[in-house]
Amino acid sequence: MAASAERMLDVSARYFAEPAESLVQGGAFARQRARAGKAD
Repeated sequence: MAASAERMLDVSARYFAEPAESLVQGGAFARQRARAGKAD
């Protein structure tokens, strides 16, 4: 059971790593754009 849970975590970590990275970068980009819009 512990081994399968570990395997599941490893798979989901690999599956979510890339989308999470792009979501974080996208959020930072959106915040920068919003800040630039407020400055104008």
